Amino acid sequence: MPTSLQNAGANLPASDYAPIHVNRMVTGMWSNSNPLRDAATPLYVEKYQGGRQDRIKDGLNTEISPRLTLRRRPGLKVYNSQNFPPIRRYYGWNTFTTTDENVRVMVDTDQAVYDATGPNTKTNIFTKSAAAQDGKHKTFFLGVGNILYMTNGIDLMQYVYPSGQLFPFGITAPTQAPDASIPSGTSYGQWAPNVVIQRVGAYGGVFLVDANNNVQHANTYGKSGGSEPAWNATRGGTTNDGTILWQNVGDGQWLANHAYGFGSVVILFVTASDGNTYFYQNMGSGVTGANPPNWLPGLNSVTVDNGYSWINMGRILRWADIGANITVGGQATILDVNGGVQQCLQAGKTGTGTPNFTQIKNAFTSDPAGYGEGVAVWQNIGSIAAVQWGYAFKNSVTKDISGMSPASYSLNTSDGELVTVTGLGTGQAGADTVIVYRTEHGGAIFYYAGELANPGDGNTWTFNDNVLDADLNLEIQAQVLGEGTPPPAGGTCMEYHLGRVWIASGNVVYGSSGPDAVVAGSSGNAGFNLSFTAQSKVTRLWANSIGLFVFTVRDSYVILQDSNTGTLYMQKWIEQVPLLSYDAFCVLLTTPHLFTGYRTVVQLDSGAGIVEMSFPVADKVAQIDAASAYCTMLTGPSGETAMYLSDGATLWYRMAPTSAPESGINWSPAAMPVGGMSAVQAVEVLPGQTALLIGPAANGPILQRDVTVNTDNGAKYAASADIGSVVLALPGQLAGLAWMTLEATSAGSAPSLGVLLDEVDGAFQNVPRTRQDPTNLPPSKTVQSNRHSLLQNQRPVWCRHMQYQISWPAEDAANELLTSTIFGQTWQEMRTQ
Repeated sequence: MPTSLQNAGANLPASDYAPIHVNRMVTGMWSNSNPLRDAATPLYVEKYQGGRQDRIKDGLNTEISPRLTLRRRPGLKVYNSQNFPPIRRYYGWNTFTTTDENVRVMVDTDQAVYDATGPNTKTNIFTKSAAAQDGKHKTFFLGVGNILYMTNGIDLMQYVYPSGQLFPFGITAPTQAPDASIPSGTSYGQWAPNVVIQRVGAYGGVFLVDANNNVQHANTYGKSGGSEPAWNATRGGTTNDGTILWQNVGDGQWLANHAYGFGSVVILFVTASDGNTYFYQNMGSGVTGANPPNWLPGLNSVTVDNGYSWINMGRILRWADIGANITVGGQATILDVNGGVQQCLQAGKTGTGTPNFTQIKNAFTSDPAGYGEGVAVWQNIGSIAAVQWGYAFKNSVTKDISGMSPASYSLNTSDGELVTVTGLGTGQAGADTVIVYRTEHGGAIFYYAGELANPGDGNTWTFNDNVLDADLNLEIQAQVLGEGTPPPAGGTCMEYHLGRVWIASGNVVYGSSGPDAVVAGSSGNAGFNLSFTAQSKVTRLWANSIGLFVFTVRDSYVILQDSNTGTLYMQKWIEQVPLLSYDAFCVLLTTPHLFTGYRTVVQLDSGAGIVEMSFPVADKVAQIDAASAYCTMLTGPSGETAMYLSDGATLWYRMAPTSAPESGINWSPAAMPVGGMSAVQAVEVLPGQTALLIGPAANGPILQRDVTVNTDNGAKYAASADIGSVVLALPGQLAGLAWMTLEATSAGSAPSLGVLLDEVDGAFQNVPRTRQDPTNLPPSKTVQSNRHSLLQNQRPVWCRHMQYQISWPAEDAANELLTSTIFGQTWQEMRTQ
């Protein structure tokens, strides 16, 4: 390689010696090759343009730097100082407040899941069940907002941040239908002649005006006497009338500037603007005005009086309107002969014959005909129709709602009629609420009617339902089509896609109801009513803009959504790309990489197809078990983006993009952290910041890669790289080696040199430093440039090919080799004189 001066025209003195100079490590480690050829150069280029001389055959704890130099690999510093057992998996969980976002780092161990957010958090958030503590049931994580879903093939849990509440993932639906019954005394009666009917509602009862113009209230119901009784004129006093007991509630006069009690039995009978006299009852609180209000006529009309509200209860009733030996207190709600439900709004005495009841809802019927004093007035409130009830369990924290119970039997009621609904509570953890659903009268869809506290396993809850059809929440429907189905038993890997949580169990992928959920307020993620079946066990789910990709131990699939109908369907994507471990998969931007069951790292590129990335080190990575490997992608500052393939116990290999102006990829020799390790994964530790975390082999802290340190948590480690073979001469030729020069940064010790001549394997022979290079100039202050002589009695050492080893001792230093140079000559065996 000519120097800049030579390129400018300078000439060197004639010599039969020449340098082989390497100033950039482009090839990286390429162990899977014929040891006697340049591994990365095509035949034509090698023959006519010269090959690369920088191939690393093997090594330990060195790597190719972003500057394309050979350096001691960066060390490991403490991420979390607490002692942890071996880590099996990490997960960076983004949690949110109204103003901020944080990342919680969750770790899975054989016995428990911890919040291991650095620098020293160690919170046990979930202890696995005994059957899942065998070391074979790793925890799969999925964070959706402030809820973290966790599965391990046995346990199905969810954790809520920041409250720290832990609940089962999903709620099992009730298996028993609720009971519904009409309370005693509220069933519909029949119309009867010559009966005094009481008014319905909160202001009900039978009132009359006695001969002294006091208002009497029927305290008990029965039959009137043979003649009008002598009325007790004292307020609060009682009068016996046959089997009826009347109580004097006052003279019924309106008083100015007076405070009447809310809901009291004080009844005013006044003449309204239409010239008729009505009962009015107060509905509010306050003080009356200085002058009487404009009393409004019309049944149920409301008169406002200086903040008071008075309701018109209908025409007044006198004892003479009742008559002797008449039943008082008949049914206030009846079912007419046409099936309509009639309610008495104006207390009075029915006629001698069945009235012609109106069938128009909310319309009135006078009984007997004519709207006068003492006449009962009925209002049609609708027809009776069949209704049904159901119920579900709810977690009020996570908003998960189970599927609905079996429906109750049908019950014919009118709109608003009181029905008592009962059912059994549940002992499921987190299910603190019972939701009651009901159909509209004559309808078939179950809508939200109300909710109440869950009384606990086997205990009875009671819901008094007098909700009008118009007051049912039509936006909240019961989950009757499987939307509330809990996650499948044996659930493993999860993913979030199209507003749904997806989870695999065996060879089946289940999707939650998500946007299809009919329950407003529910996450919709606890109802797994979609399923797609693969032909092999599912090991990983990956969502991107195209669809949900499903990897199995044999093939891969993709779940797509029809753009016209919205229908989801699954089809096979790539055959025979087996993924044996969830952790042997990673993504760089939009391109997935996986360590397959064939023990090869492949890249699934939409343009280039399936590209094997591990061919240069195929002999090395073949020694890693594909079922327990970790393949992870660290993205970060320039030069730190790289993939790491680890056995999760002793070592990892690093694959990085080759820095500009070169291109391609390069692998680095094995890294073996001091003391061993467990899980090695790149995890988001702060919003937008990722770190490579390394778990302890036994109890110890969690470490992370840091380019500013050169030890593993303070422990020093040696570093080396074996380069070659460098073919110096072809058969019929010999190479004479004079010396080698190593140029390195001034950090730490100078690199040591070992050589292996004419062998492809064996022990390297140490070649000590002879002098600085160049020998006739002052030494550099920033570069260690050392010449290692290979001369024997001032004569070159002869060979055809060689390997050389660069090594540094165990020290705390950022050692870096900048260049290496072999200086020698070639001797031809057969020459023409």
